[in-house]
Order: sequence, then structure tokens, then C-alpha cells
Amino acid sequence: MVDYSNIYRKCFSMSKKRKKTQDELAKNENGGGNDAKNSDLLADISDLRDQLMISQEREKRSLADYQNLLRRVDSERSQIISLANKQLLESLLPVYDNLQTAASQLNDKGLNIVVDQFKQVLNEIGVKEIEALGKKFDVETMEAVDRQEDGDTVVEVMRRGFKLKDKVLMHAKVILGNKK
Repeated sequence: MVDYSNIYRKCFSMSKKRKKTQDELAKNENGGGNDAKNSDLLADISDLRDQLMISQEREKRSLADYQNLLRRVDSERSQIISLANKQLLESLLPVYDNLQTAASQLNDKGLNIVVDQFKQVLNEIGVKEIEALGKKFDVETMEAVDRQEDGDTVVEVMRRGFKLKDKVLMHAKVILGNKK
């Protein structure tokens, strides 16, 4: 970390030296003077300018490092939140799938309302069901559990699959066969 108090102290002492140097140059111009003394003063001024530029560069680098740190912390924080959300969704999606199955078999109006609300909440946070039935088998989104005939078309979905935005949370378990 940069010690700013040290930098300010140096700059303050440089400004005192610069003032003293400027005063001495003014005296030498008015009353004549020593060329060796003037060249020493000019060398001092040049050194002070170099030190100032170095200090300014250090300050800029430190500020850039700090901004990079803030970006990295924000990125890590969002990754942690995303991971926590993913774990929660992975535990809730099998329950949702079972509710959907029960609603389709029982044909209960109250259960259908609850399943629809559950689906709406999942859609709002970006969870989408993987459409598999009648589609060509996709190894990225589906898991084949059985094959009835030669073919790579999904003829039955054993368990629904889900995606969160573009990432697969739960692969669809499917049975493959020929399209009928």
C-alpha cells in the first residue's frame, strides 16, 4: 500500500525547495551570480520534477489496483450468490416436478393453482423447463435412461429438465426411439 503521508511530506519539502530555488534564481538574475550555483539549482529542480512524476505514477497505479480489487470483489460476491441460488433451485426443482406430476394425475383445481404459481415464480427468476418431447436427443440438456427402438428422438420424458438462463440445472431424463 502507498504511504501517502510520506508522499505529501516529500511534495511539501519539494515545494519549499522550489520556492527557495526560485528566490535564489531571482537574486542571481538581479545581482549576477555563480553559474555553478545556477546549474546546481536547475539540477535540483529537474530531480524534484522526476520525483513528482514518479509519485504521481505510483498514485495512479494504486488507484487502478484499488478499482480492480473492487471489481473482483463484486464479481466474486455475485458468483457466491449465484451458486447459493443454484443450490436452492436444485433442491426445489424435483419437488416442483413431483407437484406437476401429481397435478396432472389428480386434476385438483387447488393443486393446479399452486403449481401455476410455482411455475410463475420460477419463470420470473429465469428458470425455464427444457422442452424435450419429440425433439432430437441433446446430450447437453438431456440424459437418456432407455431406448425403445433405434432412433435419437425423445418419445417419453421420465423427469423434466430445467435451465437457469443458459445453464442446465437439472437434465431431462428421457426415453429415446423413432418419431411416430
